Amino acid sequence: MRYLLFSDVDGTMLDVETYRWEEALPGIECARRHGVPIIFNTSKTEQETFQLREELGIHAPFSIENGGAVYVPPGTFDDGEVEGLIPFGAPHPAIRATLDGLSASFRFQGISDMSEEEVEAACGLPPGSIAAARERHFSEPLVWRDDPSRLDEFAESLRPHGLILKRGDRFVHVMGETDKRVALEHLVPRYRRRHPEAVSVALGNGPNDLGMMSAADIAVVINNPGGRNIQYPGARVPEGTGPAAWSRAVQTLLEGQP
Repeated sequence: MRYLLFSDVDGTMLDVETYRWEEALPGIECARRHGVPIIFNTSKTEQETFQLREELGIHAPFSIENGGAVYVPPGTFDDGEVEGLIPFGAPHPAIRATLDGLSASFRFQGISDMSEEEVEAACGLPPGSIAAARERHFSEPLVWRDDPSRLDEFAESLRPHGLILKRGDRFVHVMGETDKRVALEHLVPRYRRRHPEAVSVALGNGPNDLGMMSAADIAVVINNPGGRNIQYPGARVPEGTGPAAWSRAVQTLLEGQP
């Protein structure tokens, strides 16, 4: 194992509109052949991520809710350190209490307050996936219904409560003072005790992925359909968008395939 692939999920491994992953399969199979772990680093919930890892046959550690927690499957490292779900973020009830207090000053709607129909309209999830998406423990995704220029003011109002704002593809995420980089900072040293040569790679497509890119040895930006692309200095940018570009990036990195 030379590389550790820390990957965002929505819009990178999964199509941003359909949530399908078939175009990512060549990259997944390539990583499997080389014994390279794919470490989900996602805004998704624990339940959503467990479902996805079973579908794809990926059983490495993962991070959920934008760095709210890291999950280490028992026996992964055998290093005597903590396993299972390791929390880093603020608990969801505290986040909701703060948002309830700010609701008179700003207009927004949290995913916890949405009906299944509203969640489906906001993010296009199929009905069978909505309950898992709402099972939040360390963050609250919001649909921002106020003037976009007030987002910075809203973010400042969160800070005295120990909360921050992260912008994703479809939602803005309110969470504790953590982000996706904590997965790298926690997991990379544990991998390197056994594999000192391991190189960390961060693959993402949104502003909430910039933290993990800054902590990784190699950053890969996956472009989005329609040109809503993030910029990161020195990042590799494969041709195309979404899971096809993700797959191309992994194959190029591991096998030098264009």
